[in-house]
Amino acid sequence: MSHVVTTPSGRQTAHRSFAVLLALLATITVSLVVLPAAPAAAATRAGIVAVARAEVGVAEPTGCDKYDIDCSATPWCAYFAAWVWRRAGVSPVFTTGVARGVGQWGVERGLFTYRSSGTRPSPGDIVVYGPPGNFTGGHVGIVESVASNGYLTTIEGNYDNKVTRRTNLNPATATGSGHSISGYVRPPNVSNAQRELNGDRHSDLVGVTVADQSLLRYDGRGNGTFGASVRLGAGWSSTRMITVGDVNGDGSGDLLTVRSDGSLYWYRGSGGGFAVGAKIWSGGWGNFRLITSADVNRDGRTDLLALNNNHSLYLYRGQADGTVASAGVVATGLSATRLMSATDVNGDGASDLLMVNNDGNLYIRLGTATGSFAAGVSIGVSWGAMRLITATDYTGDGRGDLLAARTDGTLHLYTGTANGRVNSAVQVGNGWNGIRIIGT
Repeated sequence: MSHVVTTPSGRQTAHRSFAVLLALLATITVSLVVLPAAPAAAATRAGIVAVARAEVGVAEPTGCDKYDIDCSATPWCAYFAAWVWRRAGVSPVFTTGVARGVGQWGVERGLFTYRSSGTRPSPGDIVVYGPPGNFTGGHVGIVESVASNGYLTTIEGNYDNKVTRRTNLNPATATGSGHSISGYVRPPNVSNAQRELNGDRHSDLVGVTVADQSLLRYDGRGNGTFGASVRLGAGWSSTRMITVGDVNGDGSGDLLTVRSDGSLYWYRGSGGGFAVGAKIWSGGWGNFRLITSADVNRDGRTDLLALNNNHSLYLYRGQADGTVASAGVVATGLSATRLMSATDVNGDGASDLLMVNNDGNLYIRLGTATGSFAAGVSIGVSWGAMRLITATDYTGDGRGDLLAARTDGTLHLYTGTANGRVNSAVQVGNGWNGIRIIGT
């Protein structure tokens, strides 16, 4: 019997050897449907922060004119924030030059969160000083980072007549132009979910092959499909679990792996590949059966979620040096969980937990403002055929999506919705029985 497959170069070939076919399938992904064209490269939170950082120190009287305003004659904090968002690729962006009007713009579009609700902002959000409204006064800035205690580092235009980095700000007491922080505006169509490795702002995928234990990267196209595999290296046979995220907050996607000896390794992202792995935990990870990652506390660094053999879910917070620090148990009683991944499904800025349980159902635990997870809710049935899952924003719409590899080798995309559900499956590949673990 002949088997026709598409090679990474797009050429079709016929193979009569089933063994040869299996080996080939380990290194290919074939798109089976035509999805909408990829959007322009999506803005990322890391990109917003990078633009703002490059401006620190720019001062009046003329240096700040590039922010589309005569800054020596006009208050320009809102113009600076808008300029940063535009340069980072955010769309749409407010046009008001009134600081409190920025907050009102966010309120009208469902993008504003009041500080009094207890939520934490994310890097790239705009912090608003003064109640939202189309009135003069107030102040705004870009959130650069959020510490574990909730204190902020911001980059603010027109603070002391220049672009200023403000550190160690207590949201409850910090002021700008005489106003307290009222809340935060999150950038539209930008999520905490995105995981990109090659610098094109589209979420990518990694996997380890069955045939030769190679690590492969699949570059996302921004519409839920992927390009041909790129081989990053061999010798991954001892790797049990993998997940991708910006652990140290430098703007590049890193790789975390658990090995068969119970050790945890961090591979720093480097130009679409990874640096040599560093052992960041020497043992004990043999007690965990599932891992995933997300920026749970919204500090700009990816955190690790690990489910142990006693069915408790532990949170390990990403650190600036690429290590992770235990933050304790965030969920218990997960004995029925068979597959697990995390992403911001509904686009509210909080990372959610997706689980396939032994009953064959798909569940979601919505993330909360405090970094915990709500009770599980069933959002899908007939998931017993799923062999692997992983999740992030593959389509660039600001909401996390779910990828699932089925036992028949097909790969399916389930796009996230604003109500915390996923849309019906779209098949985006086949041949995935040649991949034994995936991560994103």
